[in-house]
Amino acid sequence: MRISQPGPILLDATVTVGTNQIVQIPDTTRLKNPFDTGMWLDEIRFRVSQPTSGSVGDPDGAYMAIGAEIRMGRMPLTSGYVPIGLLAKVLLGEQTTNGDLSSQLIWPGAAYHTWKLPKPLFVPATEVVIPKFTNIPNYQGLGDGPLVVEVALVGRVCPREMPAPDVLCVPWAASWLSTIIAASGQSNPVLEQSAEKDLVNPFDDPLFVERFIGRSALVPASLSFQTFEWYSAGLGVNAGPAYGDRLITVQAYDSFGNILVRDPTPFQHLFQILDRSWTVNSMLQPKGFFIFQLARDFTNVSRPVAGLQNGVGIGMVGYRRVRTTGAVVAPQRGQQKSYANVQQSRPRPLDITGSNARTIHGKGRMTK
Repeated sequence: MRISQPGPILLDATVTVGTNQIVQIPDTTRLKNPFDTGMWLDEIRFRVSQPTSGSVGDPDGAYMAIGAEIRMGRMPLTSGYVPIGLLAKVLLGEQTTNGDLSSQLIWPGAAYHTWKLPKPLFVPATEVVIPKFTNIPNYQGLGDGPLVVEVALVGRVCPREMPAPDVLCVPWAASWLSTIIAASGQSNPVLEQSAEKDLVNPFDDPLFVERFIGRSALVPASLSFQTFEWYSAGLGVNAGPAYGDRLITVQAYDSFGNILVRDPTPFQHLFQILDRSWTVNSMLQPKGFFIFQLARDFTNVSRPVAGLQNGVGIGMVGYRRVRTTGAVVAPQRGQQKSYANVQQSRPRPLDITGSNARTIHGKGRMTK
C-alpha cells in the first residue's frame, strides 16, 4: 500500500512478566511499521493488568515494580530499566477500569500509563522501537507477578517520498529508586540520596530535561500483592496521601554547583499531587547529573501499621539532539535495507570512585 500523506498509526503487543524475569516482546514485527516507511513516534502507552480474573491485588501498584528498557535498534531511550510510572506524569488522579471488569474482586482490573515523548521521534523504516520488561530489584515485593503488560506505539506514518530529518530528537529517561524502609516505628528520620550515576546525562551532547517525576509507594501489611500510592486509612491525618505530605522532604542540586531545591521541601509540593511531576524545561550539560536528597520522618505516625513499608522513586525525562547522515525514510526498490548512519554519542560509564571521583564545591554542596 502506498502512503501519500502522513497518517495515524498504532502498533500493539503484549507480554507476560513473571517474578525475576526479563521479558522481550516475542514477535517484534508487531511493533514495526507495516508500510515499510519511516514513522514519527509521539507516545508509548502501557497497560498493566492481572493475568486472570481470580487474581487479587492492585495492578496500579506495578508503577514502581515493572521496569521498561526501551531501545530503537542500538540506540537506548532509557537508562536501563525505568519504572513505567516514572516515565510519564499522571493523567488521571484516580484508578479506573475503562469498562474492564475482568478482575473486580477488590481492585480495578488494570493500570494505564502514557509516556508522551518530549519531541516526536523519527523511526526509520528499517528500525523498530523495542521494549523489554522486568521486575525492579528490591521492589519485587511491590509487584509480585505475573502481570500482563500491553505496550502500544502511537505515531504517524511518513510518505515514502518524505526526506528523513537531519537531526533526531531522541528521548531519554533515567530514574532513581530509594531503599524500602519500614514506614512506622522509626526512631529517627531516614536520610538518603541518589548517586551520580542515576539521574545523569551520560552523553557527549546536552540533554534537554523536560521534567522530573516523583512517586511514593506504600505496601500495606494486610496484602501480599502489589502496593498503593494512596493509603492513609488507619495512619492518622499526619500521614497524608501517599506518605508524601510533610513526612518526606526533598533537597536537590546538580553537578555544577547549582541549587535546585535549597530547603527541605515536602515531597508533594515538589511533585504536585495531581500529576506527580515537576516541569523544568532546562538543559543538562554532557556528563552532568542531579542529586536528590530525601529525608523520611516516620517517627510520629499516629497509628502505625505493623509491616507497612515505603519506597520513593524519582524519574528524569528529556531528549537530546542526534545528527544523522544518509538517512532514508524508506528503501527504494532493490536497495538493501540498512539503518541510516547516525552520528551519536554513546553513553560512557562514569568513574565515580578513587582519584577520578567528582567533588562538588562551593555553595552548591548540600550537607545533611
